[in-house]
Amino acid sequence: MTSHDDILERLATANPVARDAPPDADQERAAQRVLERVLAQPRTEPVPAAGREGRRRPRFALVAAAAGLAALGAVLVVAFTGGGRSIDPAAEAFAAATGDGGVLHTVSTVTERVEGDAPTRAILESWLAADGSRSRTLQYDVRAGSVRGRLVAEGVDGPRNLTVSYAHPHDDGPIYSGRESGAPGRSYDPLAEYRRMYRSGRVRSEGRAEVDGREVWRLAVSVRRSPIRNVSVDERGRRRVRTVPAHTDRYVYFVDAGTYLPVVVREDTLVGTDSGRGFQRTQTSERFATFERLSDSAAERRLEPSERFRR
Repeated sequence: MTSHDDILERLATANPVARDAPPDADQERAAQRVLERVLAQPRTEPVPAAGREGRRRPRFALVAAAAGLAALGAVLVVAFTGGGRSIDPAAEAFAAATGDGGVLHTVSTVTERVEGDAPTRAILESWLAADGSRSRTLQYDVRAGSVRGRLVAEGVDGPRNLTVSYAHPHDDGPIYSGRESGAPGRSYDPLAEYRRMYRSGRVRSEGRAEVDGREVWRLAVSVRRSPIRNVSVDERGRRRVRTVPAHTDRYVYFVDAGTYLPVVVREDTLVGTDSGRGFQRTQTSERFATFERLSDSAAERRLEPSERFRR
């Protein structure tokens, strides 16, 4: 009887598609043709070296006796994807996001598009403690050619959350420093946000894409929001109530196909306002140039506010 391992080894030899080639539209039919050709070949047994046990062949998790030839065909299709195994990019990104230890250091460009307004941009450099208890963020203007400009603000989160503005953004955009994830005293953490989304069971893969020539996975999350009542008081002490209607927030994580760490994070939502109809559609995109964990003492010191901030 022909063993599954024997067929798999012969499939690897007969497979005419390179391991790093992307799957084509007819990969299932191609797999079947290769399988039929392999099964028609005579079986040969390798001869173990004298005094040594024969080399063990790798076994594939998808192959089981009950699965039969259908499973073998599936294995061949998976091999066409280039990984030798099926990939769950959402789970891989979760695993990458659970690494601990060290200070998370990021440099990113944030672009915000608010309905009815011109887009605004800022460059952020952030340091986040491993336990999320402290962070420091510097915001810079963006010059022509996406070059870092003047320092606009410094934000520190920890025992107390405070943002100091040093200058007004040249494009009238918001001050991003000191953003929080909603829990008092805890800093904004893009990895913690993704872990929360993943645990909710809402993350769905939308396939592969490219960002600036880098191969990425596109992971999407949709969250249905109930109506929100916003209460505000104007300069004359008048109380106004506006309602943000029920809507769906959409988040898209573009993660590197090798490291599964974020390259771009996009958010599309409705935000309450104190004027007009009481809400605006807002699209925010954060593109990371640096995303790394640092474990040296110098990184720990970068969590401390600057002398300028302390004044």
